[in-house]
Amino acid sequence: MQRLLIALIVIILLPIVNKDKAIQQPIQREIHFTEQHQQYIKDSINQTSQSTAQIYLQLTPLEKNIMGITIPLATNKYLILISPKYPDQEHTVQHELIHVKQMHRGQLSKHKDTWYWQGEQIDWQEPYEWRPWEQLAELEAFMYQFEYQLAKDSAHQIGR
Repeated sequence: MQRLLIALIVIILLPIVNKDKAIQQPIQREIHFTEQHQQYIKDSINQTSQSTAQIYLQLTPLEKNIMGITIPLATNKYLILISPKYPDQEHTVQHELIHVKQMHRGQLSKHKDTWYWQGEQIDWQEPYEWRPWEQLAELEAFMYQFEYQLAKDSAHQIGR
C-alpha cells in the first residue's frame, strides 16, 4: 500500500514540477554540481558521523530511456553518469545523488554482480516504477528541490 501511495504521488507531481522544463535545451558538453547539489551532498551524504563520499559527475550518452545512472566505483567512491539528451539534468543529478546516499548508507548495495535493496536481492524484472529505491529517490528529489527553493526564496525575501 505504501509503495502504491508513493507511486501515485510521483505520477501526480511529475507533470507539475516538470511543466516549465519541456522546452528543449541545447545539448551540453560539461556538467557540474549546482549549489543545491553541493548542499545536498554536505547535508545528506557527507555528514560528519559518516565517512566522506567522493562523487564524480560526467555527461555521457546512455541507452535510450536512461537519464542517469550511479555506479559504485570503490568504497565511498561513486560515479554519476548523466545523459546529455534530457533537458532536466538538474533533477536527474538530484535523483542520482539520492542513489549515492542509499549506497553510502548501505540501503542499496552491490556484491559481485548482484544488487540488494535493504538486504534483499533485487528482482530486475520488477517494473521501474515499482522499485522502492527508485520511488524514494524520485520523491526525495522532488521534496529536496522544493524545500531548497523555498528556503532560498525565504532568504531572498528577508534580505530585501
